[in-house]
Amino acid sequence: MLVIGFSGRRGSERGLDYSLNRMYQLRENVAVFQMIIRLIIPLTVFFTPAVLFYTLFILPRKIDKYEFVWSLGIAMFDWWYGIMTIVTAIAYPLVDYRFQRAASHLWILRLFLPEK
Repeated sequence: MLVIGFSGRRGSERGLDYSLNRMYQLRENVAVFQMIIRLIIPLTVFFTPAVLFYTLFILPRKIDKYEFVWSLGIAMFDWWYGIMTIVTAIAYPLVDYRFQRAASHLWILRLFLPEK
């Protein structure tokens, strides 16, 4: 009984009846893809020090000679990871107008949004 309303959709060939929904979805996919592209370069640059700090933790052997480098590497990685989390959370609303609109309701993120 419940599938009676959907029988007309199943019979359509290749989903041509859904052109409006498909176009909307394609526009949304392109918008999200553009947002990701705008974020890739800054986040890659920003995440690079974390990889270097983690390398300082992994590469030296755990002997007394390298204990300071090992400890410094993991401490800097932990510190940088915390900073990355905060900056990434603040950066997301800045890259797309839809996120800016939603973020404008939060007073802390209003500090980082451009004035209109």
